[in-house]
Amino acid sequence: MGERWGSQVPAAAGGDMAAFAHIYDLTATLVYAQLVALHVDGAEARLQEAYLQYWRQLPGLVQHRSLSSVVVWLVGAATQTQRGLRSVDD
Repeated sequence: MGERWGSQVPAAAGGDMAAFAHIYDLTATLVYAQLVALHVDGAEARLQEAYLQYWRQLPGLVQHRSLSSVVVWLVGAATQTQRGLRSVDD
């Protein structure tokens, strides 16, 4: 996974949907598990929102190539979305 993984982020940033699908396939279970462990409400919806946000911001995130940095970014995006929604609902 090492070298191949590192090429997926820049490829996806360039619009390669197959590379983005590969990133999703390798990270979705890890991100979802973290959201469940953090007791994030609506983990499935937050997961999808985080990937959509990641896709939109990907060209500016090319420096975050490692598997761990992608997972951390996605979990952060999902939990920030939850906090934002809670503040709107309160």
